[in-house]
Amino acid sequence: MVNRWAVITGAGTGIGAALSIELARHGVHILAIGRRLIPLENTKEQNPSYIHVLQADVATKEGIESIVNAIPEEDDVSYLVQNAAVGDPAKLGDIQQDAFELALRVNVTAPLMLTQGFLSRLSKSHGRICHLGTSVVYQSQVGTATYGITKMAFHKLYEQLLVECPPQNVGICNILPGMVDTEGVWDHYEKAKKLNLEHTKYFDIGKQNGDMISPAQCAKFIRGILMEAPNDEYSKQWSRKSHWDEVMKLIGE
Repeated sequence: MVNRWAVITGAGTGIGAALSIELARHGVHILAIGRRLIPLENTKEQNPSYIHVLQADVATKEGIESIVNAIPEEDDVSYLVQNAAVGDPAKLGDIQQDAFELALRVNVTAPLMLTQGFLSRLSKSHGRICHLGTSVVYQSQVGTATYGITKMAFHKLYEQLLVECPPQNVGICNILPGMVDTEGVWDHYEKAKKLNLEHTKYFDIGKQNGDMISPAQCAKFIRGILMEAPNDEYSKQWSRKSHWDEVMKLIGE
């Protein structure tokens, strides 16, 4: 029997963990990737038959190689979900080179190398790549340079894949999930708050207005796009704000 696999980076917590659980519920084997083993094991406990963990650092060449070689050759790589991202808030004059270069490796280099490593297998299975994007790339704000610049480069990678992937029979989408109630979001919020950065107010307003959704809700939205969107509709930018109702119809909710 040939198994279908989803490769999900940043799968120990937040959106990555929730999506691992959601896709596993629908019969997809998950390669759940992260740097911290304990959160990964917590994710695996939700469905140990389908969720397989790999402790790996996507910022390293060795980590990328271990990911690319982890799935049995006889199985299908159906989905590559580029979810892992880093980038602490800091004003432009305070950005440290090491921190910026780490963000480049995680947010840009790793997605490129993982795409390169899995492209032939995704092409063989007519698979799909999913980028988890952010509206920060369109809204420059004080203190968001590291995350914003590197995620803009990540967005450019998505645009490049749009013109290079169709001949390879691989779908590529970019998803803007909006505000999601995750450990990473609140870690960023607390660090930005200490620096008195104004963009923290958007998190406050979003939470007060009910615009912030749970990781499980976000995972359902992403799963609907990954598994149910027609081939001629998949390869585009999807946003929760514009496409929520459409995706819920796709999954029958």
